Amino acid sequence: MEKLRTSVVGLGNLGIVYARILKELPESELVAVSTRNRQTLDKVSSELGVEGYEDEGEMLKKSGSQVVFIATPQGVHLQNTVTAMKAGNHVYCTKPMAVTLKEADRMIEISKKTRKKLEIGFHYRFSPHILKIRELIQSGEIGRVVSALSMMQQYRGPEYWAQGRWRGTTSGAGGGVLMTNYSHDLDFVQWFLGKVSWVSGYADTLIQPVEVEDYASATMKFKRGAVYSLNMSTASWASNAPRLEVFGSKGAISLMDKKDSSWKSLGTSLFVHTDGKWNELAFEQDKGITERFADRLLPWTVPATGLASVHTFFAQFSDFLQAIMNGRKNSVDGAEGRKSLEIALAIYLSSKRGRRVEIPLR
Repeated sequence: MEKLRTSVVGLGNLGIVYARILKELPESELVAVSTRNRQTLDKVSSELGVEGYEDEGEMLKKSGSQVVFIATPQGVHLQNTVTAMKAGNHVYCTKPMAVTLKEADRMIEISKKTRKKLEIGFHYRFSPHILKIRELIQSGEIGRVVSALSMMQQYRGPEYWAQGRWRGTTSGAGGGVLMTNYSHDLDFVQWFLGKVSWVSGYADTLIQPVEVEDYASATMKFKRGAVYSLNMSTASWASNAPRLEVFGSKGAISLMDKKDSSWKSLGTSLFVHTDGKWNELAFEQDKGITERFADRLLPWTVPATGLASVHTFFAQFSDFLQAIMNGRKNSVDGAEGRKSLEIALAIYLSSKRGRRVEIPLR
C-alpha cells in the first residue's frame, strides 16, 4: 500500500498519541517527531524508531516529510502551519485551529496559496455515534429539529493546569472550555444543524486560578429554526453521564458517555425515540485497537473506548491521508474548522457585551 511520509510537531501527551497512531496507520510512514523538550524527544523517537528534532524547521528540511501533524498549543498553530506548508507539507492541525479569526483566515489563505491541504482535528465527526446522529437528523427520522442541548461538567484540578501551563493563558489557549476543552460540541452541533444566526452567552472564570474561562453557557439560534443550549464547566464535579440530546417534531436522540468516579470512559450509549418508544443503537469498535492502545493513551487525551475514542483518530488520520493520495477534498478543511472558532468567539463577545451577537461576526 502507498504510504505518505508523516511527522509530528509537538510532543505533549496528545502529540505522543498522534505519533503512536501514525506509526501503526497503513497509509503512514512516520519519519520524524519534533519538540523542544529533549528528554521527551529522546524517549519518543527511541520508542518509535524515528528521527527526533528540537527544531521544527530542521526536521522539515532533513526528514522528507510530506504531511505534518501539529499537536502544539493553539496560540502557535498559525506559525506551525505556515512553516510546514512553505516547506511543502500538507497539515493536520489539532483543534481549535487558532485563537483568532484573523489567524484562521491566514491559515486558510496559505493552504490555498501553497495548494496544500489543511485538516482540522475535529475527530468526533468520525465517531459512529456522531455520524449516526447526523444521519438521523438529515434523513428526517426525528422530524424537524426543534431544539438540542449539551451538558459537559468536568473538574480539572491543579495537575491539569500544571501539566500544560499554556492552557490557562489567553495567549496560549485563546480560551478554556469553549476552545481547549469542548470545542468539539460547537463543531458537531453546527455540522448537524447548519448555519448559526445568533448566540447569547456567558463565560467566566469561577474557580480555577487561570486567565481562561472555566464555565460557559449559551443559547444559539440556527437559521433553519432550531435552538441549541449548552452548559460547560471544568470547575465542578459532574454527572457520570455527560450528554447530548436532540429533540425533533417526530422523535428524539439521547447520547450519553458513561463515566466512573475517576472520569474513565465506560462506554457510549445512543438512544433514539421514535414511534412512541426508546431504542438503543449498537456499535462495534475494533477490539485490536482498543487492546493495543489501552495502556498507551496519556492523561487528558482520548479514551480507549467510548465517545470519540482513539478509534476516531485512526479514522480521521486515515481519511485525511487518503484524501491527499486520491486528490479529493478533505473532510474537515480550514473553512469547516473556522466555523466553531467563530461561534466560540461570538459567545465571548456576547458575554462581554451582555447581549446576543449575530453571526457572521463583523
